[in-house]
Amino acid sequence: MAARRRLPARVGQPALYDGRRLAASGDVVVVTINYRLGVLGFLDLSSLGSARRGFDSNIGLRDVLAALQWIRDNIAGFGGDPGNVTLFGESAGAGIVTTLLAVPAAAGLFGRAIAQSSPATSVYDRDRARRAAMCVLGKLGIGTSEVDRLVDVPIAAIITASKEVFDEVPVRNPGTLAFVPIVDGDLLDDYPVKVAQEGRSEPVPLIIGTNKHEAALFRLMRSPLMPITPHAITSMFTQIAAEQPDLQLPTEEQIGLAYSRIRRKARPLSIATDVGFRMPSVWLADGHRKVAPVYLYRFDYSTPLLKLLLVNAAHATELPYVWGNLGDPTTRRCDWAGSGPPRRFRKSADPMGQLRQAR
Repeated sequence: MAARRRLPARVGQPALYDGRRLAASGDVVVVTINYRLGVLGFLDLSSLGSARRGFDSNIGLRDVLAALQWIRDNIAGFGGDPGNVTLFGESAGAGIVTTLLAVPAAAGLFGRAIAQSSPATSVYDRDRARRAAMCVLGKLGIGTSEVDRLVDVPIAAIITASKEVFDEVPVRNPGTLAFVPIVDGDLLDDYPVKVAQEGRSEPVPLIIGTNKHEAALFRLMRSPLMPITPHAITSMFTQIAAEQPDLQLPTEEQIGLAYSRIRRKARPLSIATDVGFRMPSVWLADGHRKVAPVYLYRFDYSTPLLKLLLVNAAHATELPYVWGNLGDPTTRRCDWAGSGPPRRFRKSADPMGQLRQAR
């Protein structure tokens, strides 16, 4: 191994994503990591701890940091280059990526980042996190002064309670999630979008973008996670404005003008896509470009089946192209992972490569 040229390391999604084709076509070592999710990764009990037992915050983020540290220390043994790591993720994974851009402890652990459909504003303060924690404890019959009892509760009961809270929170507060990274003043000092806009994010090249019809998947799944009714969308705007007042949210009049040419029935879906994914990505990109190159994209391609299902280029539909796990000959020709922008980005931090020079 020592005599061979070191390859760039790439950190990606959990192991259920098959990285063999990506590794074979991209001249890269692909590492997929697991981190604790939901209640196990992002239930914040740090404000409810006792002298006998304390609780860490942002456990899921700490898992990812531990994985990145392991890669730094060990990837050379697999032929990878610890000095050439690209961190990438989609949806919640992209949220981890954009959040780590604002985490000082992540400095130096990756040299490039790719965020696909990041809910970059879904990072909350401790008060909101405490309310979610109290909801979980309440369903388990545990008072806030009895948090120590939680370690004796069967994991199945904790998961059941967390699923109920996971579904209830976005219904009560449209556009919000129960278990997400929080501004804890320890690992994360401030909101990632604010950090980026102030020019304080980790100065690494970034690819960030969204899919054209993100919210359509949530409508198909009848998921409460993405508000698609006018009332729910208004509520989401109100809550974002209250929690992150530095963001320049459009007025109701501006929204009306911006979507006036879209069919009335389609407007809520378009607004939900923009507020939930596109606007946060643009806000973060606009700030991050102060410290490093940023490449903003939108994924529009839709297969005939996805068009038939009325989801089109919905949330997560780009993943087969990113990983190169494509079925039919037509989609196999769309080798975005093996020869497209991501590969060039891993090698030179410029996803356009010769395409830019040819113009």
